[in-house]
Amino acid sequence: MASIGIISTFTAVIRLCGNSALRAFIGKAQEGESTVEAELCTSTSADVCELFDKGGITRVLGRPDIMEIVYIPEELHTEPRFHLFTQYLKNDPEISRWSEISKRKRDVGSDSANSDSNPSEFALKPNISLNVGLKRQSTIFLYIVATLDFILQSGVIVFAGISP
Repeated sequence: MASIGIISTFTAVIRLCGNSALRAFIGKAQEGESTVEAELCTSTSADVCELFDKGGITRVLGRPDIMEIVYIPEELHTEPRFHLFTQYLKNDPEISRWSEISKRKRDVGSDSANSDSNPSEFALKPNISLNVGLKRQSTIFLYIVATLDFILQSGVIVFAGISP
């Protein structure tokens, strides 16, 4: 099942990491870094963000103003049920289940590395798609998709072999 995927992988790696000659070879010499990041990477940065729009998550270029809201289910209910994310971190650090795993690179070696992290600076560029619960597909569905993929890719190879 990797015949078509190998070419796509090489193209993606060249788009992300390749020099200008390689990018020109695949026809993407004028493509900006933020466009590649928006299409191929799951990360967010100063140039790429995720917005919730019309029932789905959209990756767009730019720096939006974001208001993050935390909903507390009824079984964990404390007043109020909806919180701004920054207030949630400040008010209930013990029950929030959010913590900073490591200091950012800009903090290494500076005086701020020894001070407490400011909750309002935590997760400045959030990944909405990583924070929204994704429904896991059943195993049978994955087998059906893999089988269909195998049949389609085999058909392409067979068609290429019998074409004059």
